[in-house]
Amino acid sequence: MAANESYTCLHEDQIQGQSRKIERLEARADFKDKRLDELNDKIDKMDGKLDTIVDTVNDFILQSSQQDNQLEVRITKVETDMENQKLESQRRTVWIGIGLTIITILINVYFHMIP
Repeated sequence: MAANESYTCLHEDQIQGQSRKIERLEARADFKDKRLDELNDKIDKMDGKLDTIVDTVNDFILQSSQQDNQLEVRITKVETDMENQKLESQRRTVWIGIGLTIITILINVYFHMIP
């Protein structure tokens, strides 16, 4: 039995070295898992922020489109009003011309009737 007690394993140093390497690798793996979890949390937050930005941009585009339509209606109304004013002005000018023509004809008829 004395021989068994003094026995030293030749591979014990290797086993202890491998155990230390395994511990370091486990520590690194735990650290990397923690970092991955943190990155996933940050990505989730960024996704939420991007969704908010996309919603805001879509709302802005929709509002801009509605304002464009309103502006187009206003411009059409202004153009129609201007066209109506132009036609009214032309109509007055024509009536003034007709009135002056009638007056001129009446004056000519009056002076030609007088002997």
